Amino acid sequence: MDDDFRSVTDIAALELGAAPRDDHTDRVELVTLMRFATGDGVLAFGSRAAAWRVCTLLGTQLKTPGRVAVIGPRARPRWQVRVAEATGVRIRLGLLDRRRGGRRVQGLPPEVIARLDQDAAAIARAGFSAAGTVHLTGPVPRLQITCPTLAVALAVAGALRRVGAVAGVRHHERTGAEQVTVAGIDAVATALAAIGAPRAAQRMRVRWDDRCRSRAYSATRELTAANTGRAQHAAATQVAAVRAALAVLGDRVPDHLAAIAHLRLQHPQAGMGALGKLASPPLSKDTVAGRLRRLIALAERHTTQPDTTQTS
Repeated sequence: MDDDFRSVTDIAALELGAAPRDDHTDRVELVTLMRFATGDGVLAFGSRAAAWRVCTLLGTQLKTPGRVAVIGPRARPRWQVRVAEATGVRIRLGLLDRRRGGRRVQGLPPEVIARLDQDAAAIARAGFSAAGTVHLTGPVPRLQITCPTLAVALAVAGALRRVGAVAGVRHHERTGAEQVTVAGIDAVATALAAIGAPRAAQRMRVRWDDRCRSRAYSATRELTAANTGRAQHAAATQVAAVRAALAVLGDRVPDHLAAIAHLRLQHPQAGMGALGKLASPPLSKDTVAGRLRRLIALAERHTTQPDTTQTS
């Protein structure tokens, strides 16, 4: 499938799944990914490439299999990876704290946190692969990673900041999850490029630019339509006022005002400039507008002043 038909998130997942790594980086990535697994060792991905990446890491690092299953509707499938012997895998990766009765660590293992500066890209990459999405809706692009605990969110946000992307953490009230967010086109592009998805960063910029141009075009069309509507309403109002003025004044209308009034009635949607060109001799639009105003004002004076031509 061409990139034009994939989301930026899917393009990034394909890049991250195919890029070569070294053994140490693979280990850090697997540790971080497993921290996103459920209690029974299940990971769910929106990308098949990310799911198979986890299976590859499990095989190369721990010689442990992972079973992949497709879940959800066909239109929006998700790939579920079930890790065999999940407890043993967590022990070997340092995700269970033996000093506290084998409880899961709240964030990432101490040995990973100690090398946060060196392994920032691997941690951020794993966080994005596990639960990251790129959104191109709203006022600015956003990269969001939904984390299982606050400690994990802080570690992922810290990793993103170390690769040059400003990241914030907030608590999601509805789901109870902690969400890491990178906002702004430059910040999101920096994050994607740093974790190994430069093609996704480029596609995001192109699509965002296209979206901005489309929104600007739509706004221009709406403004033009609104201006046209106002102009048509003003013209209709003026035509009605001119017709009423002629009815009030009758044969008392000065010839130069009568001429422009009849042009206005004959061409109800024409602008002042167009009416001026139709006049004989041609008039400027300011002259046309002034004569129409004087006609309407003359009729208003006749309706408000008493008629002194009749005697009691």
